[in-house]
Amino acid sequence: EQAQPIINPTPRAPRVVCPALVTISGGTGTMTVDSINTQFHTGAKSVNQFYIENSYGMDSLAGKTTGPFNYDMTTCDTKGLSSAIKPMIQAQVTGCQQYSFVMVPKVSACSWGGLASVGSPTKPASDTWYNNSIGCVVTVQEPGHNYGMNHSSSMTCTTETAVVGWVSAILVAGEGLISDLLGEDPAARVHGPGYARHRTGVTHNAPP
Repeated sequence: EQAQPIINPTPRAPRVVCPALVTISGGTGTMTVDSINTQFHTGAKSVNQFYIENSYGMDSLAGKTTGPFNYDMTTCDTKGLSSAIKPMIQAQVTGCQQYSFVMVPKVSACSWGGLASVGSPTKPASDTWYNNSIGCVVTVQEPGHNYGMNHSSSMTCTTETAVVGWVSAILVAGEGLISDLLGEDPAARVHGPGYARHRTGVTHNAPP
């Protein structure tokens, strides 16, 4: 039996997501509190709009962006950064459930563009970090990890050329489905995969 979208669902309470602009060791960058808030909450192509669309109106984001806050570090000390900055955010925004730390300028000691703590749909993790980047790919993908969404699986076919041609157009090694927000091709990441939607309760009657 195929999964079906929940039609006209009762909206769940918005998830309070609190991004913060964090300057590293007094550095500067081109991002602003307003541009971060637009990307996460208010823009026409924001993370908020992505989750509204992909959940058929069930899920949305509340909260606002704060900062800039400074954090001195020479290593990739994401845990220390979170511990230091969270109280500053909480002094300005109440009820934060998830935190998005946007670091500027780019931290060379951190070898990634985005990083997240991995949770589950029933016990989401709370923290994501962004290394001088707030593009749509990273800002949508990392919160997904908080909800237990892992990178898409992939396969490699070495026989049956007709099948290989079809599979290679859909799957790539490393991060799986190219059209999946947790997949490989940034330009193609427009929707969440069916399995991820089912895990977060957006579809029902899906096989395990």
